[in-house]
Amino acid sequence: MTLANVAIYLALIVFVVYRRMTGRPVGPVKAQIALPVVLIVIGWGDATKGLTKPLDVAFTVVGCAISLALGLARGGTDRVSERDGAAYVQWTWWSVGLFAANLVIKLVLDLAGVAAGETARAAGSSLIVALGLTLLGEAAIVWYRSGGAGGLGSGPPGGQGQLSGQGGLPDRISLDQRHDSRHQPL
Repeated sequence: MTLANVAIYLALIVFVVYRRMTGRPVGPVKAQIALPVVLIVIGWGDATKGLTKPLDVAFTVVGCAISLALGLARGGTDRVSERDGAAYVQWTWWSVGLFAANLVIKLVLDLAGVAAGETARAAGSSLIVALGLTLLGEAAIVWYRSGGAGGLGSGPPGGQGQLSGQGGLPDRISLDQRHDSRHQPL
């Protein structure tokens, strides 16, 4: 991993954390998955060049599975609310904590992999794939929580999660019940 790669990774992480903490409209599913899919494709291209041993593949797969699981969990901790009639999402401190935990777990897993005989190139190059997977997992849960799945007839029984007549927002409230004058819970 070159110094330029490290700088790009750090800049990408800072960008993601900043954007998520300030909040953003949920938007259509294409917009939610665009960055994660691009990161997965670019990262996979980079990661596969370093996967030369079965141990490399094993540590990469485990790291990516953990990242996806933590992304799914983080989607449940995000604050989903309504702003100007549209669904809006913002990270909570729990979201930041899960993201930080993901980075720490990935680093520890990479160090353990190198100590066990994994190539250093494989350990470092899977970071972008892991970042893409964690963002994709989060996007899936936020999409569901904001009512994106309602139009497909999915969601909990009894009609909750179905689209309401109010701008396509679901007939349920977010998991975060705290009052915020800028964000009205769904």
